[in-house]
Amino acid sequence: MTKYKIFDFPVNNTTETCELYTNSIPCESELCDNDCDNDASKSQIINSTTQSQQEKSSEPAQNTSKIIMKPFVCVSDEIVLTVKSEENDFIFAYMQNNKICYTEAVYPNGKEVHPQELPFANGEYVPVVGVPIRELIDSAPDLQATELLELLHAHLDKYIDAPETDKEMFIHYILFTWFYPKTNTTPYLRFIGDTGKGKSRFSKVIADLCFYPITAEGASTASGILRFKEQWHGTLKIDEADFNGGAESEIIKYLNLGFEDGHVFMKTNKANFKEQEFYNPFGPKIIAMRKPFQDNATEGRLLSFSPRETNRRDIPANLPPIYEDEVEEIRAIITRFVLFNWNNVDPNNLIDCSEMDIEPRLKQLAIPLSLTLQLLPDGEARFKNYITRRQAEIKEMRSQSWEGTLFNYVYALAAGYDEPHSDYSQYATNGGVLAVTPSMVGAHFGISAKSATQTMMSIGMTTESTTLKIPSGSETKSKKTRMYAIPSEQVWNEIVQRYYYADEGSDEKPSCPEVLKSKRYLN
Repeated sequence: MTKYKIFDFPVNNTTETCELYTNSIPCESELCDNDCDNDASKSQIINSTTQSQQEKSSEPAQNTSKIIMKPFVCVSDEIVLTVKSEENDFIFAYMQNNKICYTEAVYPNGKEVHPQELPFANGEYVPVVGVPIRELIDSAPDLQATELLELLHAHLDKYIDAPETDKEMFIHYILFTWFYPKTNTTPYLRFIGDTGKGKSRFSKVIADLCFYPITAEGASTASGILRFKEQWHGTLKIDEADFNGGAESEIIKYLNLGFEDGHVFMKTNKANFKEQEFYNPFGPKIIAMRKPFQDNATEGRLLSFSPRETNRRDIPANLPPIYEDEVEEIRAIITRFVLFNWNNVDPNNLIDCSEMDIEPRLKQLAIPLSLTLQLLPDGEARFKNYITRRQAEIKEMRSQSWEGTLFNYVYALAAGYDEPHSDYSQYATNGGVLAVTPSMVGAHFGISAKSATQTMMSIGMTTESTTLKIPSGSETKSKKTRMYAIPSEQVWNEIVQRYYYADEGSDEKPSCPEVLKSKRYLN
């Protein structure tokens, strides 16, 4: 294997293959991808013998259907990870006495469990999952959290062009995936855009550094994706995922359930309709697609980004051959970092954003990503600064959406910051307008009043009938019309939170103009 030195950090580590614990007492929890609550059991379930890897055959083990295989095991405050040698021998890596050690099996509940192996076809292993390499783990440096963040930033900056705020999120997401078994909620990272915008590049470069990245191309069947994900429980990368169908689609149901731990996806065995197949959909996922999901519940589980064509000439159009070597070395560095820091990350110590003025969905999606920021001395300040900037960016983008554009125009009319279309000049007053009507908004944007109303109602506004007193010379004329109205202060605050954006960057939220308040407005 070609070695490419991607870092200049001094290598000062302690790695060895060592004898493990004997007279094991079985752990009370099954070997699974969940934390074990038995603090005394971690050192008691690992196999006590390690055989020479050179004695293993290059062929996969026989009768593998009778052997329990797992990609990783969470044991008390430690994790045991599947890694492989350069000769494709699969083995478990774990920490003992501040050293990385290796073993061929672990024994929870007295059952012999071996590392998960890659699929074997045409005389070789198929690299559909990114598995850390033992030799690179042994030679990798021990980095501090800040040094690792700098390394990841340099790698991403070399191959993708994105705003700094986005790159921060990508780095947080990469590290989060390695610790996700400690959490019960995981957001999905989605790149959406037309052909040639770079979404496949983004998804590959980021997913390659995530925890056991599993690649599923767009042509993969839902059943194939589910079964392979069940074997590895890593980061599922789905490229060109233009899934058709809404909430009834099989893969959509799977994605919706995988957002939170504790859900089971059940399928009927097509070969035997009396049998059921069970899958655990929980885990991080990176998705690249051209169109949004038709199901709103799926869309609500995404951290979504839209790549743009880059003008940077230093970013290669195609990933160079050295890229894979770089990924393998960085993956080994991350693996070493995770093994040494696993018990330093407390899932009960997520950063509290309850007092921050951010929308609930952003809190739900972003807070799990704060998990690894515990390892940074200024982690909380970094995260809150990031999430504040992210909220502002989301609001700015949303304010430029069709719904946001119409709302901000309606507000500008009601507050007196804009004037109505010339056909409705009689509605204008010194302090704004007498009412904001659907036809007034439609005339400004060149759309029908019905279309404008459908958009406004989709974000929470209503319409109600009113009679206006319109000045006409020395007289006033009464005119009955329909006007936009806000039913309550809560609805107003929700709309402002999502769609109002001040160009000058002010955080002050405007109050609801009197002309927009419903006759039954609730404070």
